[in-house]
Amino acid sequence: MTVITKIKDAHSSSQVVIRQRNKEYRRRCRICFISALIFGYMTAYFFLSSNPKDMLPPGEISHVDRSITNTNSNDNTTFVEGKSSSSSLSSSLHESRLYDIQMMASSITRIYHAVPPSTWCVDDRLRQDQVKRRPMGLSYLKIPRAAGTTLKGINMRIAHNFAQRHNIGGCIRHDSSTVGMHYAQRDKLSYLWTFIRDPTDRALSVIGSKLSRQFLRSNKYYNRDSFNATAAAITTTSTPKQQPITTPSFRGSNSSSSSHNHNHEHSRSNNVLVDRTINMLQHDVDTNDGVVSEGRGGFQLQFGMQHYIDVYSAVDPINPIEVINPPRVLGHVSRMFNKYDFVGLVERFDESLVALQLLLGLESSDILYFAVNKKNQWQRAKVGRNEFVCRKPFDWEVDLLPESAIREYVTESSEWYAQNYGDNLLYQVANQSLDRTILQIGLDVFAYELKKFRSLLKLAHEECIPKFPCSFDGIDQFNESQYDCMDGSVACGHQCLDGVSTAVAAA
Repeated sequence: MTVITKIKDAHSSSQVVIRQRNKEYRRRCRICFISALIFGYMTAYFFLSSNPKDMLPPGEISHVDRSITNTNSNDNTTFVEGKSSSSSLSSSLHESRLYDIQMMASSITRIYHAVPPSTWCVDDRLRQDQVKRRPMGLSYLKIPRAAGTTLKGINMRIAHNFAQRHNIGGCIRHDSSTVGMHYAQRDKLSYLWTFIRDPTDRALSVIGSKLSRQFLRSNKYYNRDSFNATAAAITTTSTPKQQPITTPSFRGSNSSSSSHNHNHEHSRSNNVLVDRTINMLQHDVDTNDGVVSEGRGGFQLQFGMQHYIDVYSAVDPINPIEVINPPRVLGHVSRMFNKYDFVGLVERFDESLVALQLLLGLESSDILYFAVNKKNQWQRAKVGRNEFVCRKPFDWEVDLLPESAIREYVTESSEWYAQNYGDNLLYQVANQSLDRTILQIGLDVFAYELKKFRSLLKLAHEECIPKFPCSFDGIDQFNESQYDCMDGSVACGHQCLDGVSTAVAAA
């Protein structure tokens, strides 16, 4: 019996040892597996963050989407197929500083989270129950010259389609032209989103739009085909009182660069268009539709902020070539950015829309759109109390950017960089946050949805011919467009888009 007992004890001991070894083996396997996951995630994240031109697989998700020409109805926001001058302009602007901005921005990026429809689709019958200055529902902040009218139409389409599918009278929505402060105390039952744009592209778009209006006031038959940058008629155009034009301050200024600036100033003295553009780049601080902020770090940061930022807290007008306190500007950007549920990019238009679609639980048909005012599209402009004309838009890429003085100021000037320091940070934060969100969704899922959306959008553009206020050959068709658009020139062709979506779903 003693021998048998000893054998049993030895067997039990060996079983315990085996179980302990197996347990330790499983523990080590779990550690290795988790470590591999963490390493893979971090590798992908840092790869995406440090390679802005190769963020996502080519052919499926392009970093800069140039496949669809798209503009804001009022701002000449322009996308062109292939590499445009604006894309090269942006890369040149950040050539020596992009890395620093990306690193600072990476500290405040975040992943956008999906939300249930009950959070943002509030029954329209509760509109009267909204507390003053506490908006509810789907809210879009329309930043001037950032594809605002096209995006407003998408916001309207989302609210309308979702409510219709779920037999709701309507979803409360907000998309009027208002500053970010309007949403500072928004209701918990709301979803606030916006799109931002490359600061330099947006600024030149603002100037192009304003110059168009100024020229139109002097000649109601003006259009882009008849434009001449050195025409004597420009000097007679009625313009607001301008500030004295200061010599641009380029990076690394010294005696030789000062001489360059002097010659540069002299070379543009005979071109009124260049003088006026530089003046607006330096001094147009209109809070509703300006070019730069009042020393707050950028127009888009100032427009979208929901907390007060002191005037000239980022840039001192006495020394406009230096940022006073970069960490403080980063803090303002972080605080502003975190007040929004989603911030898309105009330069990554389709990617941003598809990400928004997946976060809100929408269908591809909900975000279909017709670009408002493409480069070859005529605009309806008011020239008198009750008189309107159709004209071609002012194209800043063709009419402004080729001027060397303008191009050098927006690409090499320390003053211009300092004025837009906050906007550059905000842009990179939104850019990296979109990348992180796409990774969270899953590249396979996202690529599939993006391909599906683009196929549907292409089909819609082939089947539908929306009636804008001005026809494609410059004929006023405002009355006809009222039956084809949801609101003025917003969401035109929506009925045809719905028809195409229904036909595809039924096929």
